[in-house]
Amino acid sequence: MALTVADVLKLKPFATGKVIAGENGVTRKVEHVSVMEVDITEWFSSELVRGASLEISSMYALVDHPERQVEAIRRLNKSGAAGLVLCYVGTVLKDVSQELIDVCNELDFPLIVMFSLVGYKEIIRAVSDALLGLDNQKLRDAIDIYEYVTELLMESRNNSSLVMSLEHMLEKRVMYFDQNAEPIYISGFSRARIQMVERYIKNHFSEFLLHHSSQTISCPG
Repeated sequence: MALTVADVLKLKPFATGKVIAGENGVTRKVEHVSVMEVDITEWFSSELVRGASLEISSMYALVDHPERQVEAIRRLNKSGAAGLVLCYVGTVLKDVSQELIDVCNELDFPLIVMFSLVGYKEIIRAVSDALLGLDNQKLRDAIDIYEYVTELLMESRNNSSLVMSLEHMLEKRVMYFDQNAEPIYISGFSRARIQMVERYIKNHFSEFLLHHSSQTISCPG
């Protein structure tokens, strides 16, 4: 039996959520759950968004570009995505444009708005448990780190304090790149190492997003 968007809406974290557009598409199948916090109008590839994926986003990378928000929906729909869960409305994205609502209705693409500060962690866990009954500690650790960074963003921490907090949590030095793979915080790394990592990220950007896995980069010297 397939899980649908309508089934997902019955899960506990969605008690304060609402389908504000694309309601005719709630019969779409959900086979994956993923976070989308990049500008997919720039980085999109056919492999980036898996079919039947329920995407979660705050539109952080697109907050100042309403026209790109609409294009992102069209690309998600074309890829076969199940729908979009929009979080932190009023905090990150100040409001949902009528254009965004209209395109979701046009495509029968479910747009679900979470009206309380429900974290990505709760949504991912609930949907993952419904799909697979996951109890994978590695996945949980990754989700906890993502939630930790999101909370710092919501507190309007600047990039330096955010990454310093992350370094303390991980007990490792951190390089921080923005959604365009540009270095924001480098924690004392040499320019040569920064450029090496920057090139690697840009060459493998879609793979990082597709596989959601860590990768090791050897930096000589």
